[in-house]
Amino acid sequence: MASVVGPPWARPLPWVLPFAVFVGLLAAAPLAQRAGVDPRDWYAVRTGVTLLVLAVMWRRCVDLHRAPYWRGVALGVAAGGLVLALWLALDQDWASLGAPQVSPFAADDTARWQFAARIAGAVIVAPLAEELFFRSFLMRWLVRPDFAAVDPRAVDRRAFLIQAALFASMHQLIVAGFAAGLVYGWLYRHTGSLWIPVLAHALTNALLAAWVLTQGAWHLW
Repeated sequence: MASVVGPPWARPLPWVLPFAVFVGLLAAAPLAQRAGVDPRDWYAVRTGVTLLVLAVMWRRCVDLHRAPYWRGVALGVAAGGLVLALWLALDQDWASLGAPQVSPFAADDTARWQFAARIAGAVIVAPLAEELFFRSFLMRWLVRPDFAAVDPRAVDRRAFLIQAALFASMHQLIVAGFAAGLVYGWLYRHTGSLWIPVLAHALTNALLAAWVLTQGAWHLW
């Protein structure tokens, strides 16, 4: 593992900035809605802007340039299915932060392009931005500030549990979020390849999207 070159304040940007933009635009959603912006349109803006940031940062994020650990692909697929099963099983009041809200995408007038933007955000943007931040950056940074020089297979238990807890805090289904953080973190520690948890995360979200659309479980979106 090589250290990231550049001034200290700028070194984490490729790992942190996409996630910061993704979360920042989520936080700004109520302001956009008060200004008359349809929340479904705002989600499309959030997806597009974060994708643009990911594209700009791509060359500087060395973890995404490393070839996938191909023998771990089957493990990633299995883990993605496992997290979905846990997510559905833990869709319980006792495992949630407050009452669930119905998604604006449940409205009958939702356009296909709005559904497409929602799915792209869940299957492409969220796995990349969140795995870059929580697993590749935060989990290793908790071991040593020179995080890029930390082999993910050497991450200690404290860092492993903290990243899962912080990942859980981003989700209404907090217990399911913690379980997902443990699974994705374990994949990164076990394989040493960021692409495996990205694959698992993307598959979980794709399967969840299919469940929501076919079962009408809009509170999960």
